[in-house]
Amino acid sequence: MRYEQIFVLEGSVSDDTGTCAAGDYARRPPGCVHTVRSTGGALVLAVMSGGTDSVPDGRS
Repeated sequence: MRYEQIFVLEGSVSDDTGTCAAGDYARRPPGCVHTVRSTGGALVLAVMSGGTDSVPDGRS
């Protein structure tokens, strides 16, 4: 199972489902495809169990 867990230490990050700010924790289930962005910068602790699969920009 490939879970992704993040804890936002500074700033904020967003994806298609919403925004996580400093102090927020989020967990993504296996198979979740998303793009993370930050307009003002962020420091995030990310733990990926089982590895990740990257998809180049513009491809699905």
